Amino acid sequence: MDIPRSLFAAEDMVNVFKTLREISQFLELCKGLYDDMKRMEHAIENLEQQNLDLREEMGQMKEQINKIFESNPKCSDNHDANLSTRIRLPYLNAHPYGVPFGWNANTREQPMTEGHE
Repeated sequence: MDIPRSLFAAEDMVNVFKTLREISQFLELCKGLYDDMKRMEHAIENLEQQNLDLREEMGQMKEQINKIFESNPKCSDNHDANLSTRIRLPYLNAHPYGVPFGWNANTREQPMTEGHE
């Protein structure tokens, strides 16, 4: 049985010891990547849990703030007044195009025009 020369050439290209070393290096790399992936998954789970805890704390704080405003009528009246007050920023003191601030604010009921509901 004669073996063709091309097969001998292919056999010479494959070094068994080199191939085993490359495979073991590849497996070590895969193991390292797997360990990194597990660490990242654990870190993400921790962050998600921390996010849920912070959201729960914020909800409790909002409830406490609402209770404070409900229990103190002076605070709630002042709080409502502050919400309805229009804030005038210092850099808006100049009247753009000569129109004073709040010129189109509704001070009384506007009459209904025909065709509009």
